[in-house]
Amino acid sequence: MHITKLYFFAGLLATAYSRCRDNGPSWADRDKARDAAKSACEDTLSGTYIGKGASKTSCKSGTMGYWFTIKHISDGDRDLSAGECYGGLQKEIGGCEHGGKSSYTNWRYDAKPSPELNSCKVN
Repeated sequence: MHITKLYFFAGLLATAYSRCRDNGPSWADRDKARDAAKSACEDTLSGTYIGKGASKTSCKSGTMGYWFTIKHISDGDRDLSAGECYGGLQKEIGGCEHGGKSSYTNWRYDAKPSPELNSCKVN
């Protein structure tokens, strides 16, 4: 009985992780950041991830720079839809003043603002 509970709680810890950044630049305009995340998901971040640890990063410039990274954290190959990608990233934009990281079963989502208007090359 105790071993079953231990495996259950270990599984929860392995599949859910969330952390907001404590400092750094803030999102100047969250609506523009969400638009940038949607574009990044449609252009670059969705698609097939081959093997555990595969990742993709996209940076979009707008009123500031917007950095987004998706990492595949489960075994095997996985497809990430643009909708699922956006769903994960928009939580980091809406829920974390300075951006953040969250992990769920298959994916780690990372979104962070950069104060520089042209801090990245537009994808």
